[in-house]
Amino acid sequence: MLEGKLNSPRKTTREEIELYLTARGGDEWKYFSASILAHWEIMFEDYAPRYLHGIVLDAGCGHAPYIDLVRKYSTVLISLDYEITHPAQQVCADVRKLPFVDDSIDSLLSTQVFEHVAHPFEAIHEAGRVLKSSGILLMSVPHLSRLHELPNDYFRFTENGLRFLAQEGGFEVIEIVPTGGLLTFLSHQASLAFLISLWPLRILRPAILMINKCLFTRLANFLDRLIKTESLFPQGYVMVAKKI
Repeated sequence: MLEGKLNSPRKTTREEIELYLTARGGDEWKYFSASILAHWEIMFEDYAPRYLHGIVLDAGCGHAPYIDLVRKYSTVLISLDYEITHPAQQVCADVRKLPFVDDSIDSLLSTQVFEHVAHPFEAIHEAGRVLKSSGILLMSVPHLSRLHELPNDYFRFTENGLRFLAQEGGFEVIEIVPTGGLLTFLSHQASLAFLISLWPLRILRPAILMINKCLFTRLANFLDRLIKTESLFPQGYVMVAKKI
């Protein structure tokens, strides 16, 4: 994400899989793991249609596998990241120093970014600065997550921590919901290991993806909802907040 991109000379296997699934179109990427599926269904199938509107700033777009969905709910979509990560990206900048005038953005989308920002309170104040009055912040953060994008992996968030962050940035929280639970988190690790270890077998990729989709992703997502582990072991959160 924004402050945590490593300038590796080649893509990781995980990135290769993400780009492969995104290139297939549709919603193939959401079946990478139960974690991605739980996050996708809330963030992009439920909240994005309800809350994103007008000029939308995607602050930390990464490879943006969701870009076609977000475009549907914006009159203008501005994709921003710390370095060039996507062909449609227009802006390179740090979320702590957004290159936009005050009160110029209707909705700000932040997908799994704030854990990579060393000074998240600076970033939340910047979000509040560029959003118009009553503008919407739609963001997701992890709670249970393996270390990633090292060394720039700084924080994990609780619901109370998110509420405090929003308050400090001048936001009123509208909704906060967990995105999956303990089984979602554990299944994500299983999907990572399964896909990455077998990905070099090019001829078997369709079968590998189907097994992962049915065995690890959908099943774990169903069981987590059935058992309801997210109350004590949330995999992450999605928050909707309005600029006061």
